[in-house]
Amino acid sequence: QIETEAHSLLKDHSFKLRHAIGGTNVQTERNSFRGGCDILVATPGRLLDHLSNGGLDLSRLHIVSYDEADRLLDQGFKPALDQIATFFPDRTIVSRQTLLFSATMEGDIKKIVKEVLLPNHKFITTLTKDELNAHRIVKQTHVTVPFEKLLPAALELIREDAKEHPNASKVMLFLPTVRHTQLASHVFRNIRGITPIYKMHSCLSQGARTRASDQFRDASEGICVSSDVSRDCTWHVRSFQECSPMLIASYIHHLGRTAYAGSSVSGSGVLVLDPHENFFLQQLKRTEQLELEPHSAIPEATLASAVEDVKAALFGVGEETKASGYHAWLGFYKGFISKMRLRPDELVRIANDFVVVGIGWQDQLPPPILSRPVGQMGLKGIPGLNVINKFTKLSQKDYLSAQASRAVIQSRMSMAKRKVAA
Repeated sequence: QIETEAHSLLKDHSFKLRHAIGGTNVQTERNSFRGGCDILVATPGRLLDHLSNGGLDLSRLHIVSYDEADRLLDQGFKPALDQIATFFPDRTIVSRQTLLFSATMEGDIKKIVKEVLLPNHKFITTLTKDELNAHRIVKQTHVTVPFEKLLPAALELIREDAKEHPNASKVMLFLPTVRHTQLASHVFRNIRGITPIYKMHSCLSQGARTRASDQFRDASEGICVSSDVSRDCTWHVRSFQECSPMLIASYIHHLGRTAYAGSSVSGSGVLVLDPHENFFLQQLKRTEQLELEPHSAIPEATLASAVEDVKAALFGVGEETKASGYHAWLGFYKGFISKMRLRPDELVRIANDFVVVGIGWQDQLPPPILSRPVGQMGLKGIPGLNVINKFTKLSQKDYLSAQASRAVIQSRMSMAKRKVAA
């Protein structure tokens, strides 16, 4: 994504942009370096590989940028980052600017700040005072359900809010990725009785994001499904967050968009987690002295009814959208595998259960996934994945059409059985 954005910014310039990313062909990258390199987008492991084998020369390095530095540390890249720094030129000989982007300044991130930034570095925050203190103001609770029941639980919370605030329910539902946002918005639009759905994510054009924001702001009731919060996100009354946010700062930032944050009237937030994600509650307690109370229990019969409603709505969701949701789920949770205390094969097994039970995948095999992203996720050779080397547009269309046809047939058979039973 960073490389894509860089290409668009550099299209009218002569700078040579290269990448060094794990899971891609090493030799192809080395060949590209021979043509010169002004800007390099890299992952720590692959960059260290090139440096250790003489594939790159950093003697004229002038700018270093650490993006999502907190996540790099969280995923265990500190040793690699330390080794990479040994290849940097002496600052007294070659001047260097270092930029460090992080959503939080907690724990180990403070150590790397001291190591890579000069003592007189500038600290800049993009958060407002209300957003920084939202977790001290907004009422917060949590719900724990299995991954496959996350969408039904969110549906029931939405319905609960609509009952409490008839004709005035304004909710933002935050999900961890763009693909999850697309999937959830499709599902909720297929369920009768749900207030208007607005979606907001980074793959939409700025115009589309602005329209969605304006429409949601002006609506008396509605649900905005979002993968992230930005200045495009308007104030709302309740915030539902599904899955553990990448960072505590993200969680707080989402809360910061609730209506009237910082005033005597406050919104509320509900965090919906799988039991494997309870580590996030412990993080909140440890770092923010914040202990979320359990949300009022969702009755089993009510949740079971929501499960059936979501299952029916999923018949109207394309198999390609479901497959994308599966891929995004794997990529997102691979970053939390150590905190969830799972082995790679356990993560894949949970993902395969989730795609069938949670989002209605119909085939016996899990959605196919290309070998390159499998390698980038560090899941090469893990049993349970349906890995392929190439997926042509035609074969993908045929494959997904077959799944869609099967879903329609099964839906009609199920309806016929219900009519007979009646």
